[in-house]
Amino acid sequence: MKDGSVKLRDYVERAAQTGALDDRLFAVDLSKADAVDAAEFFDRTELVKNLETLVRQVLRRVSQGSGNAVYLLDTVMGGGKSHTLVYLYLLFQKRSLANSRRELREILRDEELGGVPDAEVVVFDGMNADPSLPFEEQPNIARFFKDGGGKDDVARSIEAVGKPVVFLVDEVLAYLAKRKEMWVSDLAFIRTLAEAVADTANSVFVATVPSDTSNQEGYKRLVAAFKEIKRKADLIHPQNPGEDFARIARKQIFKWVDGREAKEAAEWARRMLEREGYAVDEKRYAECYPFHPMLIKVFTERFAVFENFQKTREALKLLARMCARSKSLPYPFIGPGDVDLDERYLRDALTSANTFEIKNLSEIVSTDILPAKDDKRRALTALYLYSLYPKEEQRGLDRRDLFEALLPENGSASDLERLVKDYIRQEALYLEENKENGRFYFKEEVNIHALVRREAENIGDVTQELVKVVEEFSKEFGGHVSAAFDSSEVYPEKLNLVFAPLNIQGEHAAEEYADKRGFFGVDSRSANAVVVYPSEDAGVAELEWALKQNTAVEVLKKRFKGKKHVLERLNEIGEEVRAEITAKFCSTYTSLLLFKDREMKHWRVQPRENTLQAYAEAVKQTLMEKQKAYFDPSKVNLELLFERLLGERSEVRVEDA
Repeated sequence: MKDGSVKLRDYVERAAQTGALDDRLFAVDLSKADAVDAAEFFDRTELVKNLETLVRQVLRRVSQGSGNAVYLLDTVMGGGKSHTLVYLYLLFQKRSLANSRRELREILRDEELGGVPDAEVVVFDGMNADPSLPFEEQPNIARFFKDGGGKDDVARSIEAVGKPVVFLVDEVLAYLAKRKEMWVSDLAFIRTLAEAVADTANSVFVATVPSDTSNQEGYKRLVAAFKEIKRKADLIHPQNPGEDFARIARKQIFKWVDGREAKEAAEWARRMLEREGYAVDEKRYAECYPFHPMLIKVFTERFAVFENFQKTREALKLLARMCARSKSLPYPFIGPGDVDLDERYLRDALTSANTFEIKNLSEIVSTDILPAKDDKRRALTALYLYSLYPKEEQRGLDRRDLFEALLPENGSASDLERLVKDYIRQEALYLEENKENGRFYFKEEVNIHALVRREAENIGDVTQELVKVVEEFSKEFGGHVSAAFDSSEVYPEKLNLVFAPLNIQGEHAAEEYADKRGFFGVDSRSANAVVVYPSEDAGVAELEWALKQNTAVEVLKKRFKGKKHVLERLNEIGEEVRAEITAKFCSTYTSLLLFKDREMKHWRVQPRENTLQAYAEAVKQTLMEKQKAYFDPSKVNLELLFERLLGERSEVRVEDA
């Protein structure tokens, strides 16, 4: 984010400096609304469309007696139900302050009101209500039932107040749950109160009915009860989770956001995505700035499906902490890859087994993510957040979505895909690729690559694996060449390629090896041998590790013989490892030691590509160029041949030749 493009609220600034965040700012409690700093509360509240609609309807009812008297706040994602009730409470309790607010002045002007009407506010907070008392005896409610429990009696008691009464009822289901078998009677009295309000001239009843509650039976009964009111209750969603949450979060966390910078950042995102040929909703990027839309999506569409995630409240806590630790990012948006899992609160919240229903999340983060750095760390963090989802087939991100989540200025979607795949093969314990949809995601079980690596660590000698590679390589030559690993058996009538062990590295070691094997003596039967050995700068360790992994794959195939999906994955990994062995073999055994002109000479092999065929061609070409071997009789250098046959003699018997 550019300096000056946003201004954090003071509490977030303090958190950035001290590391401590006052979480109570997000824990709005209707029963303690009097203790709220009303000015700050209004300032931090984004008057989204649905909330504005509710405010207008309540003002019309209280001032004119028009419209519905009963409103149910149905909150699909948590949706700020308590926040909405506190807003209505302060609207009527702090009228002079409300009248001074620009956004409320516009509403009052549209409704032709000189100010917020005088009304009495009655609060019932089921979470903090006394469970030993029935609803009609609760302290704030009892006076309306003192002259009888019938609807008309209650309506007369409300009208007797002498001004509109605004009933704000929160956490009804929590209260009814604590009342056990008495809840049926309590619900009947709640319905009576709502019906009585509907019969008054201008009083209003607003209750929260959270449809995301685990008590679905209670929710359905509560909704059904209110639907029986003669003037049906108006069902309202205080906010649209996907559409409004970004605006709400911005208002809660930032004092202001530079609209021009938001537009420029959205244009930057469009350029980045179009570079890869991806479509982009530029407007959405501007609306979410400085948050990346995919970070907002994590909270509104993915975390929200978990019953124990505290929806808006917890999401705001987490976002505030993220912003406190993301003040100096080198790119415009705070994205899913920028969540600092080193921060204790963030890590604890995002690895909670109680919330996300996976036991070893902390192990996954500490093992696979925290040790990583820079771009790799960002990619893994984004993949982790998107792995927190109930349906396994929808966990994680594919290469396209990963690119959008990170928007790297350098590199492509293919580069990111390669980075992640390399990490899976070489380091990750829990990161895996879903082969069916191309998503990379963290899973609870150790991935198959990690099992192979762990098994490979227990393997020592790789001689037999190397013998197999050399045998496969020898097929590229045909019968006139013998290729063998660490063999002293040579054939005088053939060209003998002897591959030295991996510990024979460099020219001096190769010559000592040839001497011990008895190669290249004047009268030696093996004068036509060629020692193939690793150069000192070759990747011997990498070849050895690939050979160990190949052995590990075969061991694991026997162990998981009856598990088809594991065997399929092992076969895929086996193919990958064998391809790597071929490449490493060709790039490791690049030096030739041969006997020519009565002395040992060293030559390098440079294949055009790391395949056995290209490698064999390079060996042939090198030996022909050095006139050590002839693979095509038509290309024999006769002058050199006769020179070798005659030696220092001027003539020789044909039979001897």
